[in-house]
Amino acid sequence: MRRSSTASQSCPNEACDGKDRVVLHGFSKVKWGRRRRYRCTACNKTFGATTGTAYKRLQHPKVKFDRVAAMSVEGISKSAIARIEGLSWNTVSRWLELASALARKFNDAKLRGYDLEELQLDELNTFLGNRNQKTWVYAGIEVSSRLWPTTLVGPRTWRNTKTFIRRIADSSEWAPFP
Repeated sequence: MRRSSTASQSCPNEACDGKDRVVLHGFSKVKWGRRRRYRCTACNKTFGATTGTAYKRLQHPKVKFDRVAAMSVEGISKSAIARIEGLSWNTVSRWLELASALARKFNDAKLRGYDLEELQLDELNTFLGNRNQKTWVYAGIEVSSRLWPTTLVGPRTWRNTKTFIRRIADSSEWAPFP
């Protein structure tokens, strides 16, 4: 049994207390070669190098996933991304949903207790599906850092407005009400 030389790997099992007891467990074959497998000696679970990342069970090169996410950030539509990258529209949509969920998880875990110098709050009216289905996007941005502490999508109600303000207050040092 050989210890892993990469100290960055830890057991993804949340119930496991042996986070640092990971050893090499061979390789798994994938379309583009092979991927490293690991085993936790505490809980005896095996996992891949991409477990817990956006690349888990990805059937394409990692750089293609990264390009799709980058193109979306630049404002290119899902249909155009699918044509450029030679992918199905559904694959592009699924990848962007996954990237969004992981970014939200990261923000919820890491963006806490920051100071807001100048906060701008805005609400935008847009259409969802057709012209009869109006929806609102609540957005907050910290001017100097361009940080978006939170956004909320939904109907324009007092409850949603209050929820939006509370989310900002919970994630920062800013207190909306004295």
